[in-house]
Amino acid sequence: MLSIPETFRTPRGLTVEGASPALLKDLLEAYKYEIERRDPHAWDGFRPGHSRQQILDRFSAEELHCPEELVVWWEWSDGHPMMYPRGLRNVPIGLDRTLSLYREDRDGMFELLPGPEWVRILGQGRRASTAVFCGQGQDLPLVAFLDVEEGLGPGRLPDHCALSLCTPVTWLLTSLAEGWVAFNESRQRWSLAYDEVPLEWRLTQLL
Repeated sequence: MLSIPETFRTPRGLTVEGASPALLKDLLEAYKYEIERRDPHAWDGFRPGHSRQQILDRFSAEELHCPEELVVWWEWSDGHPMMYPRGLRNVPIGLDRTLSLYREDRDGMFELLPGPEWVRILGQGRRASTAVFCGQGQDLPLVAFLDVEEGLGPGRLPDHCALSLCTPVTWLLTSLAEGWVAFNESRQRWSLAYDEVPLEWRLTQLL
């Protein structure tokens, strides 16, 4: 059984012990298992992932570097047509949608994103989204929740970010274990007791 890694702070943001593409794959599988164990229908409608080569080719066509963690992300699942199926949070948007939004952001001069090396992976809103840095030369990508209402945009990052997609997925697993994320059988909906989540996690807005 996978043990949930500890969170710690780095100069670039919060991360978890052993963060890596290999750990991310294990964490995503553990997350799916824990969700389906509580709600057997939770994964209905989720699309299967893409092949590694398909993902790399799609990024290459946009002249974007694809961090290895994003390869793992879209190999795992291509997301769901709904933003919050059955109330689930942090549902990936599909690769097609991510790159479509990237082109829209590029044509709009990246009014929301800090720069042209960022892509959205969660949230389809025009003014707020979770995004990942796709620049080269970094072992682990920076992950940030971006919101133009908070004065973010080109060249500006939020004060609280995470290093590696392992970090928010670890927090989801922890939230399930602690009961902060729970499935209500009578309502057939998932919910999050946000006030129970550690403050430094909440400040990133990645849950």
